[in-house]
Amino acid sequence: RAPVSGAHLYLCGPQGFMTHLQQQAQALGWRAEQVHTEAFSATLPPSAQENGESFTVTLASTGASWPVPADKTIARVLLENGVDVPLSCEMGLCGACLTPVLSGEADHRDTVQSEEEKSAPRQQIALCCSRSRSKALVIDL
Repeated sequence: RAPVSGAHLYLCGPQGFMTHLQQQAQALGWRAEQVHTEAFSATLPPSAQENGESFTVTLASTGASWPVPADKTIARVLLENGVDVPLSCEMGLCGACLTPVLSGEADHRDTVQSEEEKSAPRQQIALCCSRSRSKALVIDL
């Protein structure tokens, strides 16, 4: 029950179950970076369905840009334009499509990254499910 230096806690299951266990672990002294989760299904923040705005995604390697409409993912737009995107689960659970963000503000909708990773100065975005809070997003692809 008590955390041990260098130990990690891995949780897998429904979101409510994991949230409860994360709260219990925190109360017992486990640090956020020691607790890792994997969900049975993708979870979206409550505001995710409300944000129907489009934005532009730009590839840093070529400068090519495309609009990402509300009904498509970044990954889908890139694939439709001939860009090779590594995909696996396509629900924000596996991390296969995590790509560094060079500029813009990511709207993280994945469950694979920790809150610390999602708020770090150098961030990655899950191309399969996340969006942009800014009008433009430049990714390192």
